[in-house]
Formats: sequence, structure tokens, C-alpha cells
Amino acid sequence: MNAMKGEDADVPKKIVSKQRKAIKNIALDSKITLGVEPTKHIVICNSGLSLGLLEEDVINIFAPYGPIEAVIMVPDKTYCFMTFHSKENAFRAYKCSHGKSTFPRSENLMVLAFATAVPRVTNPWATLPREGPPGLIVLEDFVRPDEEEMLVKLLSWDDPEQGQQLKQRQVQHFGFEFRYGSNDVDKKKPLEQKIPDQCNFLQERLKKRGFSKWNFYPDQLTVNRYLPGQGIPPHVDTHSVFEDPILSLSLLSDVVMDFKDATGQKLPVFLPRRSLTVMSGESRFGWTHGIASRIHDVICTDDKKGLTVLPRKERISFTFRLLRSKRECFCSYAWLCDNQKQNLYQQQLDAIELEKLYVREVYEEISSHFSETRHTPWPNIVDFCKTFKTGQILLDVGCGNGKYFGNQAENVSLFEIGLDASAHLADMCTKRGVEVLNGNCLNLPFRSSIADGVLCIAVIHHLATHERRRRAVQEIARVLCKGGRALIYVWARDQRLQDKMSTYLKQNRKNYQNSSNICSSSGVESERTPSQPGNTMCASSDSDTCEYTGNLPLPVHINRTNFKHSDVLVPWKLKEKHRQGRDDSQQQTFYRYYHVFEADELQQMCIEIPQIQVLETKYDQGNWSVLLRKLP
Repeated sequence: MNAMKGEDADVPKKIVSKQRKAIKNIALDSKITLGVEPTKHIVICNSGLSLGLLEEDVINIFAPYGPIEAVIMVPDKTYCFMTFHSKENAFRAYKCSHGKSTFPRSENLMVLAFATAVPRVTNPWATLPREGPPGLIVLEDFVRPDEEEMLVKLLSWDDPEQGQQLKQRQVQHFGFEFRYGSNDVDKKKPLEQKIPDQCNFLQERLKKRGFSKWNFYPDQLTVNRYLPGQGIPPHVDTHSVFEDPILSLSLLSDVVMDFKDATGQKLPVFLPRRSLTVMSGESRFGWTHGIASRIHDVICTDDKKGLTVLPRKERISFTFRLLRSKRECFCSYAWLCDNQKQNLYQQQLDAIELEKLYVREVYEEISSHFSETRHTPWPNIVDFCKTFKTGQILLDVGCGNGKYFGNQAENVSLFEIGLDASAHLADMCTKRGVEVLNGNCLNLPFRSSIADGVLCIAVIHHLATHERRRRAVQEIARVLCKGGRALIYVWARDQRLQDKMSTYLKQNRKNYQNSSNICSSSGVESERTPSQPGNTMCASSDSDTCEYTGNLPLPVHINRTNFKHSDVLVPWKLKEKHRQGRDDSQQQTFYRYYHVFEADELQQMCIEIPQIQVLETKYDQGNWSVLLRKLP
């Protein structure tokens, strides 16, 4: 072991120079210590995903030197990592390849180095649920070899009248033609070619394997023929057209099928030759499935400790479907449901319009008055700001008038950048000498992994749907660097915790006189809906009542009282001095949209998002906060 040295006299000086430069740059980018002292971890310094190097390439090149435990292909980087089973294996690979071997499809010599650790992107198969996506069942050896041969002989790929040549594969249809543009069929145009009688064993075989609950007699069959390098894009079979489940029989060779859910979670599933894949329930309706176009699949080794390459061969799949009697679906996976997508689209349009009228336009009108009331930073948020070190980047998403800038610890200098949807509030920050952008929290104008810290205070509760609120948190996660932290605050629906009133409630003297009336069905009404008879007054920021005209889309909250609804309009009445230039006919009271959060609602929403960890959830004077960390 003492004879191990990473420096090699026969390596060209040009490679040595490139290695030194790469060690410095990659260490700075990945926050991992690199060098020439041998370890079990190797970094390939001059090739990665962004240069077209594939995981299977790395395994093919380096597997002869010993078992590989993991290959880490870092997204959008020109480098990647691998971990060998032992330091000796890694050293052997280094000595034989550094400055000597070239990459596939390239004449560039390899530049390698050793690493003390690797990024937290491990073997994708190691952490998979054994059963895959919920509702997915893979029945191995579903057909015998002689049955496989019989089924393959039913097909003729040379006759153009019997098949269809697609860009990535050949296909034949039985019962009904599957239309790939819409992933459905035309029930009015049945084909003369029915499902072959040789396939009738399907239902009986399922019963023998213990799946008698499916009374499954398919009336549509699609047969796909894949050659090495071919695949099928991610898709979901149209909900309203086909029943649950969908069955797919794999013949002639193995393959890896990729599943993906609404949160972005990806699960590769190994489909052995002669197996039947049953997509039911969530795996049928809530996940897309597809096969990547490549000539190798990366799979687990037999001992489950490492990765290996499985060369693709010709594969034929029989996919059996049963048409619905009515074209409708009421599943719980609306984001992939054709029957519900139109409703989702309309909800999105409604949310955008609601936020435009009752958030963005309102804050442009009340910005100067609003800024006057926002001057004292909250202690917990200041404490968060003081945890960062000199030179780190802190973003404030929804920075308002910038009251949280400059709250870092003594003798610490941060690079602070703010963003706000209100041009007037952003302009106020600019006049204070703060770096600020006018933008949208749903599409942050920052590159990924740039920020050491993110503040998002009293912003997300202005977004009108769960999907949009989750999207805002996803954007925060995207811009955080690995190990970076974010602090998010939202307004709580319950303004009393353990019989203690929040500061917001305490500002109403009536709450002291009869605190039991708060949120009581027989006491003070906290919201009044304009459509109800007699509700012609609402609370304002300065008085108990104010007039409004016309119909409003949501309940109007009575200021300084507890909330009775989750989605409300909160009034803001301009002070006299901020009404300059406005005549009596112009609006003096504005309504801001809020979604007030239930206990654990913010935390649960954050848990849905990959790559972040909820470190702490806190109730702080009528607000819920979460402290997040992006996983390394």
C-alpha cells in the first residue's frame, strides 16, 4: 500500500497540468476534496453527462479493474465520479487509464484524480422500493419458452400491410389501432385483425398466479418490436379510454422501463424476458412509463452491490388493453388525466387572474403605505441571516421593501440579492442600494444551485393553488446549492396556539374583552361573503368597517380576528396621506388574496419535493415557518 502514488512520471506534462487545474476547479464546484493520494473514489475530470459520456461507458471502461460500487453522473457537469470496492481497485484503474486511455467517441486522453468522497447521488437501484411504483406487478416467467416462440411466430414484420414503421420501432395493432398522437383508439373503427386466439390464455394464467380479482378480457393489443438503441417516449395510456389494468408481456430479451410520477421521482424497473408487467392503480394512472433509446441498460450486479451493463437485444412486447364503455375517468391523478386536464387548465387560468387582480395589482397600488408598516425585522429571521459566512449568497424571494437585507452577523459580508413581483417595492430596494430584481417566484431568474441561503417570507400564501405553491418551493430548492438552507414563512389559519393569541389578534381590543368569541359560531363572524344578504361592510386596516361595491370572488376577512376560511380576501384601506392624487370616486380599499395554512400543511407540501429535508417546523406569532436543507 505504501507504494501507491497517484503521480506518474510517464504521464504527459500537459495531462499533469490539466489535472492540477481540474482538481482546483472541481473541488470548488463540488465542495469535495480532490488530489493524487489514492482512495476508493475516482473523479473523471474531463468528461461527464454534458459531454456525452454515459454511465454505461464508465462501467464498460473501468469494470475490468475491479467491482464498481457506484457511478455518479453529475447533471450538467463535465466531470463524474465512481467508487470502487477497494482502494487497490481504484489505484489499478488510475494507473492504467490516467493520461493513457481515451473516451468512447473521442480522442481525448483521460484526466483522473482521487476524491475523499463523492456527491450524494448513489446507485439508483440501491434505494428503490422492491415493488416499484405502487400498483406495479412484474410476474416473472409468465410464459414458457415454447409459448414465447409461438407468439413471436404469429407476427410478420416484412409485410407492410400487417405492420407500421415508426421512428423508433415497428408496431402491429389488433382489435383497434392505437393512435400515438393522442394515446387512444377510435372505437368507431375496429380492425379486421382481432386479438389472436393464441393469446386467450392470459386470463386463466392470471388466475393461476393469484390475480383473480381482474376480470380482464382485452379487446385491444399493440405489439411493438424494438431493436437495440430503440425505445418509446414517456407517456401514460389515456385514462378515459382504457380500463385498469394494462398488461405488457416482454419477449426475446430483458429491458429497463423508466417510471416517473408528478413530483419528478424516477424509478427504473427491470423487466425480465418472458415476464408480464401489470400496471394497475397508481402505476397505471399516476406515473408515466417509457423506455430510453440506448444500446445498453445499466442494472444492478447479481450481488446488488454494484452496477453493470446489459446489452440491448431485439425485444417484442405485447401490450393488452381493455376499452372503457364510457369515455370518462375520475381518478386521483388529475395531472395525467385527460378527463380532468381541462379543469386543471381552467383552475390555472383562474389562479393567474386571481393573483393578478388581488395580489400584484394591489401591491402596486398600496406599496408606499405597505412599506411604512414593514420596518422591524422578525427575530427568528434575523437569527437565520446571521448563520451565513462571508462571501455566501443569500436570496430574498419576495423581499418587499428589503427590510431583511443587512442582518448578517457582525464583520460578515454577504452577497444579497432580492426579488419582488411589485415593481414599486423593487424600486424602493434599488434606491437603498440593494441588488434586486422584479420577477416571479414561480420562475426564479437564477441559475440552479447558486444560493447558500434563501428567504421567502410571507410570499407563498399569495399563490392561489396547491400546485403553484408547491412550484414555488420547487424553485427555491432548485436555486439552493447542496447543503444550502431556506426559511419560508406563511400566514397560519389558526391565530391562537394553546390558548395564546397571536400579535395579530392582540391588535384588536375586542379580543381582550371577549376572546371566546374568536372563531366561535355564536360569536364574531370572521369573514363575510359578499353574496350573502346584508353583508355590505368589511373590515379594513384602519377601521372596523369599510364599504365595498360589486361582487368579490372569496370571503372577506375581518381584520384582527381568527380565520374561518382557508382562502380569503384581506382588506387594506389606504391612509389619508397615501390618497393624494386620488379622488373620492377611486378605490380607497383594496383586497389582497391569501391562502392561510393549516398546521402541518406547509411541512407536508415541502416533504413532497425531492432533494430537500425539513429541518424544523415552527409556529411564530400567527405564522407557520419551515427551515429546509437541500440534500448533498
